[in-house]
Amino acid sequence: MRLLNWNVQADKLKLDSGKFARIKARIDGFDADVVCLTEAYSELMPDHERTIASRPGNRGWQAPGGKRKVMLWSRYGWQS
Repeated sequence: MRLLNWNVQADKLKLDSGKFARIKARIDGFDADVVCLTEAYSELMPDHERTIASRPGNRGWQAPGGKRKVMLWSRYGWQS
């Protein structure tokens, strides 16, 4: 099983930037089974349907525009 854990630091990142595109390409290229991103945009995840995320703006961290403190993605989806 391949795991990817990365603090993306979304507060220093813009959706339309070249840096965003490079990070997205690296995440996709890693071909992980499970991805855990902190301080990230949901658009960085491989597939939105298999992503679970914290609520915006928890524990003093402001999360405007799709940013989340923690997001998890699994190639196999999630069960509750």
